[in-house]
Amino acid sequence: FFKQKTAYEIYQCDWSSDVCSSDLIQMDALSYVLTNIRLISPLLAKLQLGRNVSVAMDGGPAGGLAASFHYIERGRCRLVSAEGTMVLEEGDIVLLPRWPAYRLESGRAAYTIPIAEVAAEQSGASWTLEKGIDVPLDLQAGEAPYDVELLGGIFAFDNTRAALILKELPDFIDMNANREGISVPL
Repeated sequence: FFKQKTAYEIYQCDWSSDVCSSDLIQMDALSYVLTNIRLISPLLAKLQLGRNVSVAMDGGPAGGLAASFHYIERGRCRLVSAEGTMVLEEGDIVLLPRWPAYRLESGRAAYTIPIAEVAAEQSGASWTLEKGIDVPLDLQAGEAPYDVELLGGIFAFDNTRAALILKELPDFIDMNANREGISVPL
């Protein structure tokens, strides 16, 4: 057995870092969501991006009962939303607690493909929040060579307590084991 530490426990002895109390509150909210809310309907997909392509991701359902994430296995891409642009590199994990509409872009992003279209065309699978999906997806967007490889997923929460907690988190949380700390947009 192991005990998962809260963000406060992790940072309480490291006051030399630039962690402020609002960061700790946000991290405690994230810790609470990850440890105490039962997850339903996960979707896990492997997505490879060719050069100069943009994949459009629809926003999540109203009410805040779902969140999305991506883990960059290889390469570098941009996550672009109404809030701004975030560069994602190998090893990054980005959590989108309020699941806004966004795009994942590579290169010049010369054209955009909706992710639902890519998934339906390549796997015949369709996903709904109510039913989820029971097959892992392995998708390619754009033309080879595929410079970016990432995993993505969706967590649908089974109760409304999550919506209240998720409102306390920033729109994007970017973590990377190769860098110190956690990045959140200001």
